Amino acid sequence: MKQSTNRSLLYGLVGGYLLYLAYELLQNRIKNVPSTMAPWLAIVFIILFTGIGITLLVYAWKIWKQGRVDQDQNPVDLTETEAGTAAQPEEETKAGPEDGTEPEPKTPEE
Repeated sequence: MKQSTNRSLLYGLVGGYLLYLAYELLQNRIKNVPSTMAPWLAIVFIILFTGIGITLLVYAWKIWKQGRVDQDQNPVDLTETEAGTAAQPEEETKAGPEDGTEPEPKTPEE
């Protein structure tokens, strides 16, 4: 869920920013603010930014919604996971070498 939430948030922010850029370009065209950009090019960018921005917002919403559905179908209970790992004893510290042989007994040094 977290990955889909982060991804949908990123797509949503980018889509929102593109819509903001399209809005600002449109406002400049309406107010006849002097610009070095050709008027036809500004209209092309307004249409392009609006289309891509709306597409990204819809895609972000679909990703977020699919992440919610996936979480509902496969819930993860953290209490069971933590309890399962905490209840297992640490046997590797008591076991011998990895090849399965018994460790040699230590002799006291005199």
